[in-house]
Amino acid sequence: MGDFAQAQGLICEMKEVGARLNAITYNFLVECCVAKGQHEQAFEAFREMKARGLVPQTHVYNKLLEACAATGDTDTAEELKQEMMTIQSAASTK
Repeated sequence: MGDFAQAQGLICEMKEVGARLNAITYNFLVECCVAKGQHEQAFEAFREMKARGLVPQTHVYNKLLEACAATGDTDTAEELKQEMMTIQSAASTK
């Protein structure tokens, strides 16, 4: 996965200069955080992503579910599942 600290630093720099992070950037950040076992940071990025009005892709939810499985957090896993189903349902009615 390369140098995680360097990638995280780059994203912080982007935020500092006012760059608008897109869904791809957040997807990458969530994926890296989960891969490195930094689950709380993954969820922080996920919350920030949604607060900015970006819609997480299915694989982001899958990575977060992976983090829940690693920590035994079944409550959060259930919340994520419900959210994912709601998004998918809304998308199918468009």
